[in-house]
Amino acid sequence: MTVPLRALAALLLITLGAALSSSAFAQGPEYRVDVIVFLDRHASTEGGQPLPGRRLAPGVPLDDAPGLANARITVLPQSDFALTQQWNRLNNAQRYQPLVKLSWLQVNPPEKNGPRLLIEDGAVVTYGEDGSNPIKALSGSIALEMGRFLHVDADLRYVSSESGAPRIYPMRERRRVRRGELHYLDSPRLGLLARVVRVDD
Repeated sequence: MTVPLRALAALLLITLGAALSSSAFAQGPEYRVDVIVFLDRHASTEGGQPLPGRRLAPGVPLDDAPGLANARITVLPQSDFALTQQWNRLNNAQRYQPLVKLSWLQVNPPEKNGPRLLIEDGAVVTYGEDGSNPIKALSGSIALEMGRFLHVDADLRYVSSESGAPRIYPMRERRRVRRGELHYLDSPRLGLLARVVRVDD
């Protein structure tokens, strides 16, 4: 191999190595998140807010494949859900009613203002003088954020008509979480269990 060819080969190897290193860096760490959103049936109905309430943070629908791919999120099937034992305990307790279970993988979550997953469940509640404004009993969004520490950010609301006119019971909480630990977020009526693990741990 002549000197020019050797130089060209070396340059190609350096370029390829840099590209692979850059790709690995861009990929970033991957995290798995499992959450349960549940209702406290025995919680007081006092303190609810009138509809429509404040505007919730928007989220990517769970069936929006392009949106999820752009967010570098993969929603896992319910057969892969990792908090089945906790779900069953809540389901067997008279006080609590599990509403949503969700698992996803997320690559390199941002520090803030990252993608949120849309959460909707339950019957449609209508409000307004003519009843023309529909809203799901549970709605909102959840996000995983990774700055210096990992955080789960929940912006949810539960709508109930138990005491007459529909009232909103919000959950707005951002909680630092440790990898592999089960964390509990709560509000007057809603609770949330979350566990975050790094996939390559």
